[in-house]
Amino acid sequence: MQAVAGGRNNYYTNYGTIIGNSLPGTTVGSTNYGMPMPDGVMFQDSFVGLGDITDGTSNTVMVSERCLGDGSNGISTRRSDTFQPGTYPADANEAYTMCRATDITDLSKQGKSNGGVSWLAPDHTTTYYHHVLSPNDLSCMYPPSRITTTANSRHTGGVQSLMSDGAVRFVSENIDNKVWRAVGSRNGGEVVSEF
Repeated sequence: MQAVAGGRNNYYTNYGTIIGNSLPGTTVGSTNYGMPMPDGVMFQDSFVGLGDITDGTSNTVMVSERCLGDGSNGISTRRSDTFQPGTYPADANEAYTMCRATDITDLSKQGKSNGGVSWLAPDHTTTYYHHVLSPNDLSCMYPPSRITTTANSRHTGGVQSLMSDGAVRFVSENIDNKVWRAVGSRNGGEVVSEF
């Protein structure tokens, strides 16, 4: 892998439950026009404060893990690669289904394998992830500008996550996806029981 300034990173911020790789366009016909704004804690040009986390800081993930990439699109690495299904989902549910249907052994479906490269450039491969698929599941990109980067780790069975109140929790990869999405949004109004 080519050396880059800034060092590698495998702690990513929570972008939320949306499928965007950037803020929605504001003019008709622009990329992601009409899509919802990110509902996570940290995203491009955000000024989210603790008071904006109306679902509760103990019920909202701020940061989680992401495996470093292998740096090669000639190798399919399930946890660290971002795959390209060749589809364009309208929402998180479609993105989930399309990503899970991807044949990751087909190297033509490789998207990016450089996860964790320089944190200086904010992007889904460097600094943020989405609460669309459960921890340790696949990550997929749907050009232009739609993505589902998943929190993952080399731990058996789940990921470490930093909650917005400062607590660190181990989250099982078997968590109900509705609950995982609920703890990924800062202001969705969901009631989250123990997870």
